[in-house]
Amino acid sequence: MSDERIVGVLGGTFDPVHLGHLEVARRVRERTGLARVLLLPCAIPPHKQPPRLAPAAHREAMLRLAIEGLDDLELCTLESESGGVRYSIDTMRRLREGPPRRIPVFIMGMDSLLELPAWKDHRDLIREFDLIAVNRPDAGRPRAVEDPEVARAIVELAEGEDGPPTGLEAGMGRGGRIFVFRIPPVAVSSSRVRARVASGGSLAGLVPPAVARYIHANGLYLQEERS
Repeated sequence: MSDERIVGVLGGTFDPVHLGHLEVARRVRERTGLARVLLLPCAIPPHKQPPRLAPAAHREAMLRLAIEGLDDLELCTLESESGGVRYSIDTMRRLREGPPRRIPVFIMGMDSLLELPAWKDHRDLIREFDLIAVNRPDAGRPRAVEDPEVARAIVELAEGEDGPPTGLEAGMGRGGRIFVFRIPPVAVSSSRVRARVASGGSLAGLVPPAVARYIHANGLYLQEERS
């Protein structure tokens, strides 16, 4: 078991949280031995034009419902409490400094990895923290990134048939590495959930039942106007 202070950080708008988010968090924790994964809803996405998000209070309430009883997942409201744009490097440093003091490991998808050179202080993010990039099993090798420092940090993990990927040597959380491994995709997205609500369809198999009840009880996403 990893040091209890070493935690994964999975950020996003979570508008709304769905089963794909939970599966990524679960798989990453199991594959890496992280003590737990923090689900970190943002107020305004800094690297793309923000959609018209549901209020932070609703998104946080749905996250709490989604992870109820799951001791390895934790809601972190550090970014949403700010009410504005927060950058990943600043959030990771804040988590590291505490309280409580933790060693955060940043979790992202492959699309975000390819966009990493455009992020604020991305070289500092890599040097100070370990990152985990999740790829699909059917995807080819990660497309080359232009930034040589990002490319040098990538560690592709071989996945065995009966266990976790090899290559996760001791010292997870020391910084300077981007671990890439594959997990089966979950065919769900927040935009699909919102569209299903707007069309009056069932949310079974897309979000946890408690989240579905919350969405309907609060009249969320009745009009799908997001990009």
